Amino acid sequence: MNFTIGENLGDILIEIAQEKIKNCKFDDAIYTYSNTFPGITKGLILKILKNELVVVTNDDHQTISLTDDENIKKKNQHNIYDWNIITKNIIDDIQNELQTIVLYKSNIKFDINDYCLYRIILNPINDKNRDELSPINTLVARYISGEKLSLTKLPPLAHLLDEGNENFFGLDEEYKNLYIICKYVDCIRHLYKNIIKLDKLYHFLIENKLIAHIRFIEDIFERSISQFLLPFVDEDKGYHHPLCDKPILELKQNILNNIKNTACGKEFLENGIVTKNIEDGYDAGYLTPEGVFYGLNGSANELLHTQLTDMLTSKLYSDTKYNSLDSEYNLMKQYGLMKIHGDHVYGFFTFNKEEAEKEGIFCPTDKQIDAICRYANLYHRGEINTDTGLGYHPVRISALKQMDEIALRNTFAI
Repeated sequence: MNFTIGENLGDILIEIAQEKIKNCKFDDAIYTYSNTFPGITKGLILKILKNELVVVTNDDHQTISLTDDENIKKKNQHNIYDWNIITKNIIDDIQNELQTIVLYKSNIKFDINDYCLYRIILNPINDKNRDELSPINTLVARYISGEKLSLTKLPPLAHLLDEGNENFFGLDEEYKNLYIICKYVDCIRHLYKNIIKLDKLYHFLIENKLIAHIRFIEDIFERSISQFLLPFVDEDKGYHHPLCDKPILELKQNILNNIKNTACGKEFLENGIVTKNIEDGYDAGYLTPEGVFYGLNGSANELLHTQLTDMLTSKLYSDTKYNSLDSEYNLMKQYGLMKIHGDHVYGFFTFNKEEAEKEGIFCPTDKQIDAICRYANLYHRGEINTDTGLGYHPVRISALKQMDEIALRNTFAI
């Protein structure tokens, strides 16, 4: 029995493999090639996925070859997935879910955690004058348990956010609460799935050099985990109903367990904050002597450094001295952190060498200077401003690199 190999074998294999990667089935993606071509190495498979090599069918239609011919690679480029677009789509979905959760919370008069998801449903509503609510309550419980129910099955709820239905059956607030619960839990479930998927996909792509670093991605993980997913898994709060108590508890446990297995989730649970990339250009941040950067984005009236100080001193630097209004400066002085806000860079280094050595912090470290230089070159045309107490002082990065320890200490001293 004779078999022939089709001309489009390479196209078929790379489509299958990339779909496996897209669905986070990475071993299956590798197996797509290793099963077809016994003995092929993972290194060669990755080169195929990067379009550095192309699978071509030889003229005899019995054998295949790998080629790096530029013309063939150019023709094959349309088969290669744009992983930047794919990851961006997941990130866009996450950002939309975060906004939707905030929207639903803001569309109710009471805080959703303290009121909707706790007090009003803790004791089922049995008022005889409110019999209409009972079947809706049951449907809500089924819906947030994960059953594939359409919100069209909840007709009184579907239009409650419309201005014309504020007094529906005289139970507008209760119905609205139930509607918010439905949408809130549904958004949390989708957010959780997308965060876990993004974590797995992004790290696979990064590790195998199929994609470059995505700007602010650590911030997306941190905000999603700290502000949305972890508050949801709080066992003291939730939608209480016999039909969904167990499913919701299982959902919370799954979320927490899987967060612990993500790089950012594990770091946040251990340190209360996530390391960021200074080259992403955050609006504000702290830089440690080891060159580790912690940053946030936002406007000046959001007191970003105050938020960062609270996050850092919650676990990572919990033994910061004098936990007071001066904790920001104490944090800098005690641990040698440098404060960055736009093109302004501050230190808390003393002019006095003996005092500096006594405090254990002599001057900015090489890693701090290197990170500041990279940041300034990317976003501030190679120049920063410092404040030594006598006003702002512009410093060129080229000059900063030439400074000795005494000059560095004096430049960043407050």
